[in-house]
Formats: sequence, structure tokens, C-alpha cells
Amino acid sequence: MAVYTFSTGEKLTSSLTNTYLANGGLVWISSTTVGSAVSTVTVTNAFSSTYDSYRIVVRGITPTAQDSFMIMMGSGATTNHFSSMYYDLYSGGSTGTVRTSNTGKIYCALNESGNTNSSFAIDVHNPYLSVATQVHGTWAGRAYQGWCGGFQNQNTSFTSFTIATDGAGTMTGGTIQLYGYRKA
Repeated sequence: MAVYTFSTGEKLTSSLTNTYLANGGLVWISSTTVGSAVSTVTVTNAFSSTYDSYRIVVRGITPTAQDSFMIMMGSGATTNHFSSMYYDLYSGGSTGTVRTSNTGKIYCALNESGNTNSSFAIDVHNPYLSVATQVHGTWAGRAYQGWCGGFQNQNTSFTSFTIATDGAGTMTGGTIQLYGYRKA
């Protein structure tokens, strides 16, 4: 969509508003509050034909154990997917990469026990379309930061997703914000 420059005194019509102001950028869809001592949080009715790409922002969750936050599409089918996550320790003393395949979970972020400052943002592409779904994003915590990426290579249409811990730990508090990228 081209950029439109409004002139002084120009009448702002509904057509101009709908075309140039309302049809660009991110649109807030929902906010989900994480409960107390849960290992998963499912966001239902998340994906639809309205958007092809989404932004998920997670912040303020307190984990009980140091492990990873992960995303599962739909019910978390256990085949045809891959993900990896790279991380750096703030002091530069530790770096690493973790990978997963065919477990139904895609890495989002490394979390730290008791740290409420962890946050991550991931983009999800084509979850509602019956094609492969891609996920990628960045994250930062008190001591670690990094990036993640992966895909669900099933030609399946998903309407929900689940944020989960990777190990035996649980999570408490925080929010999961969902946004859609407007189509041009």
C-alpha cells in the first residue's frame, strides 16, 4: 500500500481513513492472563482467515524452573516440525544452541527460575492456511537473550496455540498478547 500524504484543509473521508489509516500495521486481537502454577496456557480462537501473519508477545511470566518456553500449534502434533534456539549469557561466558524435532513443540525462549523480567515476541506465519506454519522471534531475560525459529510442516489449519514450559516447571502470572498483521 502506498503512503498517502494529507494536505492542510483536506477533507478526511471514510474511504481515505479506511484505506490509509485503518488498513496498516498490527491489530490487537486478544490478551490472555497466565494463571497460577500452570504448565501450559492455551489461546483459543487465535487464528482465522482475517490475517495470514501474527505477533505473539509474552511478558511477566514467572517460571519455577529454568528451562524453555515453547509454542505448540493446535493440539501439538508430534511429527513434521523442527525448531532451534540460540542463546547468549549477558557476560558472554556462555552461548549455545538447542534443537527439537518431532515433539510438537517449537522453542520460543530460555527462561530463568523466578525471573519475571523474561519476555519474548514471536511472529507466526500461515497458521490458519493449510500450508506449513513458520515461527521466528527474539527474547531477553535477566541473564540470557537470543533468537528462535521453527516450522510446523503439516498442511493443517490451526485456530489455537499453546505456550508451555519444556520441563517439569510451571509458570505463574504474566500476559500473552496476540496481534494480527493487517493485509495490504
